[in-house]
Amino acid sequence: MGRFDGILIISDVDGTLMSTDMIVSERNRRAVSEFIKEGGAFSLATGRNKNSIATVTRQIEVNAPCVLVNGAMVYDAGAGRVMWEHFADEKRLKALVGEIMALEPALGTEIFTGSGMCVIRKNAMTELHKARDPKDYYSSPLEAVPAPLYKAILTDTPEELLAAAERLKKSGIEEKYPEFRFVFSENIFLEILPADVSKGGALSKLLSLTEGRFKKVYAAGDNFNDLELLSAADFSAATENAVDEVKKAADAIVGKSSDGAIADVIEIIKKTAGSL
Repeated sequence: MGRFDGILIISDVDGTLMSTDMIVSERNRRAVSEFIKEGGAFSLATGRNKNSIATVTRQIEVNAPCVLVNGAMVYDAGAGRVMWEHFADEKRLKALVGEIMALEPALGTEIFTGSGMCVIRKNAMTELHKARDPKDYYSSPLEAVPAPLYKAILTDTPEELLAAAERLKKSGIEEKYPEFRFVFSENIFLEILPADVSKGGALSKLLSLTEGRFKKVYAAGDNFNDLELLSAADFSAATENAVDEVKKAADAIVGKSSDGAIADVIEIIKKTAGSL
């Protein structure tokens, strides 16, 4: 029996496990490797899709199913197997995105589909997204985007996106499409998800699918799309670079993503392992 048998750490990726350089720190890699050797399980909860997380799993060991697409999928990266997924209503999501594109002509617009990331309307931020994290990008007119659809992303500079989000809220479009919710995953990404999709909900699904394998769950995150994940865990940590709302919701504040935040979470576990 290992010291950390039955313990799962589930970590957000961008802004938590790795910073903007897209590199997992050596401190995080070493700490997670030691944690797994002593029986622990390490997983990811991210807005990325199953192709995109390959850039992460090549850098750090992952030995438990992952939550992907901000809660729309539970994925076994080791086996390359989708364990569960939830799709958006294609007709309604396209209608919503079309209305937003008419209201906000400067916003970059992307849709996650079963075959990758589809850019509907590009701007500087969609190009940045493509450059920093290739995801099988392709382009298409909105009406021709192939099903199935998971979610949409609106993107612009932080200042412009925040202003656009306020205008959309005042427009009443959220009330017109109550089956969707809007959530920031980064200050340049405003995501449109099915209202019943979240990282926290998918974590609950993951725990059900793994049938009692984990007796305690530690979660870490930094942004608004991590709030449900932190709430669903037994113990939650926010990075030092997290938004204030996430810090307030967390049980502990750990270091910056660039300094090895997940290694800090493992240090917390080591201090309490005897009482688990």
